[in-house]
Amino acid sequence: MREAVSTALNATSSDWTAEEKLGANDKLLRIAEATEARILAATSNDNLEQVVNAMLAEIEAVKPKAIVKPAARKAVEEALAERIKQIQAQGDLTVEEREQYLEQVKQAAQDAHRDILASYGEVEVESAKGTALAKINAPAVPVKRNAALAAVRQEAETKRQEIENNLDLTANERDVLLGQVDQVLAAAEQAINQGARNADVEGKQTEGTNNIRAIQVQASVRPQAIQAVNEQADAQRQAINQAQGLTENERQAALNQLDQVLAKAIEDIKAADDNEEVGNAKTKGIQAIQAVTAVAKIKNEAIQSVRQVADAKKDNIQQNPDLTSEERKTLTDAIEAEVQKAVGLINQANSNETVTAEKNLAEETIANLLVTPEVKPNAIKELQDQAAIKTREIQENKSLTDEERQKFTQDLQQALDNAKKRVQDAENNQAVSDAKTQGLGNIVAISPYGQVKADALAAIEAARAAKLQEIQSKEGLTAEERQAAETRLATEVQTAKDSIGQAADNAGVGNAKSYGLTAIQAIKPEPLTKQAANEALDNAAQTKRQQITDNKNLTTQEKQAAIEKVNQALATAKGKVEQASGRDDVAQAQAQGLNAIGDVTGQALKKPQANADIEAAVAAKRQEIEGNKTMTSDERQTAFTQLETKRQDALQAIADAASNEDVEQALNTHKSGIESFTPTASVRQAALDAF
Repeated sequence: MREAVSTALNATSSDWTAEEKLGANDKLLRIAEATEARILAATSNDNLEQVVNAMLAEIEAVKPKAIVKPAARKAVEEALAERIKQIQAQGDLTVEEREQYLEQVKQAAQDAHRDILASYGEVEVESAKGTALAKINAPAVPVKRNAALAAVRQEAETKRQEIENNLDLTANERDVLLGQVDQVLAAAEQAINQGARNADVEGKQTEGTNNIRAIQVQASVRPQAIQAVNEQADAQRQAINQAQGLTENERQAALNQLDQVLAKAIEDIKAADDNEEVGNAKTKGIQAIQAVTAVAKIKNEAIQSVRQVADAKKDNIQQNPDLTSEERKTLTDAIEAEVQKAVGLINQANSNETVTAEKNLAEETIANLLVTPEVKPNAIKELQDQAAIKTREIQENKSLTDEERQKFTQDLQQALDNAKKRVQDAENNQAVSDAKTQGLGNIVAISPYGQVKADALAAIEAARAAKLQEIQSKEGLTAEERQAAETRLATEVQTAKDSIGQAADNAGVGNAKSYGLTAIQAIKPEPLTKQAANEALDNAAQTKRQQITDNKNLTTQEKQAAIEKVNQALATAKGKVEQASGRDDVAQAQAQGLNAIGDVTGQALKKPQANADIEAAVAAKRQEIEGNKTMTSDERQTAFTQLETKRQDALQAIADAASNEDVEQALNTHKSGIESFTPTASVRQAALDAF
């Protein structure tokens, strides 16, 4: 028994901690003590063997599961696996750094397994595990990449300071250069971050540093602006030195002013901040330099004064409407010759007094130049002479009314005024000649003519022709009516013409024309003869139609047929009236038409025939009653009375019927009633029955 317990205790695993082993030992001792008591109590070998076997089974079952150390190793393994993933996924590590850190964490895991296995108690296990996890989870610092990034960033900062400290740069140039630095730095950082191995990172660091250092910090806008104003100043200085007519003092004063303006322009360019301000300062400086000119004041003022006098004289000449372009050119050429002569003498003068004397002489000569127009005044005189001749012609024409004479006089004056204006507006000699020729033609073309009476007579004649056409084309007139209208027209036309011929002025002519036109228009021949004949025919036809309509013996169809005959007779009569030429012919056509209309009568056929049929049916029925021997005389008389009533009803129904169809229906209905009428013979029959 002791041997079995000892064997069980020696079989404990190295994965157990001291606490786990102590627990197992306590269980084995308790098993041993209990078994020992059971052995002492055993009574037979079998019982003893059973006790021993049970003890061995219990000892075998005392194998506690190792928990602490396996759990610690598992935690280390899981941490190792996760850390390996993290290191492999960390993009900022070089290949060498990644391999180094992987080796370090793997070694830390191996050391942890060893230390955990060698640990005695749970505290030592936890300590070994914690130490291992701290080593495994230690950050993987990308030393090589960080160092490379720091190096290129420091190089970029150095370049920025160089740019900021360069005072010749404008703000725009500075911004551009700083932008280049940022761009090159960003490219270098990207390249370094993309380097896989240490050598790649070092190469990209060297390349980025060199690219940053290669950025040239050189100002161009401000130096170019200063160069531009210096070049403009040199050109202006040369122009001043080469200027003619200057005194030395005038020349030196201009050069001194130029130097001051140049210095101010350079100062403004240096003080400008950005490209726009530099450009504005350069432009302003160039403009200021260009504005510096050396002026030969005395001679220029003298020449300018002469030119002003000459220009004033030329303006007077140009504004003189009586001059042609040739006359203006001759005068302005003479003035310009005097100006050129004066300019030459003034430029040759050595003193102010000589310049002034030459100026005064030239101005006096130009001012006294005579301006005498000839071409236009001569042309206007010819026009006026021709107009005077035409005026006498108008005044001596006795066929004109006062208004026409006044109108032709006004037309003549207008033609003269227009011609004079065209002459005045003409620019050159040829244009004056053309305007004069045209004006003379227009004056000569004015031909005094008594148009008012001619127009009035023409209006009367036109009205006569129109009215004559109206009379001749007027339908319905008899020959006598048409002849009477034409005679009246001829009288009114002659009266109007005589009145127009005797009128003295336009108003008289107008009144005579208006009266004549009114009288002519008032001639309106009417076809009274034919109208009266047609009216008589219409009245007769209307009377005949009413007679036919009122005839109760006629059916609708018979009335319509009779009215159609009336209408046909009326149309025929009116056609003959219209075709008649003279008054007697119209009267004859009217009489014939009235007779034809009067001869039309309505022919009643339907109702008389129906009445006859009813009378025949009544007669037959009366004969039937007469031959009936069974009737008494009283019964026969009653039957005759009833038959008469039916007869009267039938005749009345036929008389009231409107159309042929209505008559036919009334006939059939009442005839059938008559034919089917059976008188009653009851008295005699009753007596026979009683017998």
